[in-house]
Amino acid sequence: MRLAVLERDGECCVFCGNLIDPAAHWECHHRRLRSQEGGDVIENLIALHKGCHEYVHRNATEWSYSRGFLVPGVVEPALWRVLYHRTWWRQPSAVWTPAEPLEFQRSLVDAWNLNNPVALATSDPFGEFGAWDR
Repeated sequence: MRLAVLERDGECCVFCGNLIDPAAHWECHHRRLRSQEGGDVIENLIALHKGCHEYVHRNATEWSYSRGFLVPGVVEPALWRVLYHRTWWRQPSAVWTPAEPLEFQRSLVDAWNLNNPVALATSDPFGEFGAWDR
């Protein structure tokens, strides 16, 4: 399954977009956590560098959920859009397909931006106020 995820993700980290060396250490991230019954299915898994994976979990707030790196436990991962390589929204499956973020995801981005103006300027690695505008 790991190799299928890496191949689907173009041998790139979904978070930062940089290449992943298949022989190096990289992590297969569960978007819906295993503790929330997130399974080992391709729609629930994305390839991340170790540091990017740590960032997603350290920021397990509206930030990670709104961008699709984490999925609420009540939502099917295949339906929750992902901000893919900082630029495009995609719907995960065996092949990435273009998609608009869900309205609820947009509201999470807006809530995070309004509640964290200083954090947005200092810790948001994308530096955007609405990734769907790109």
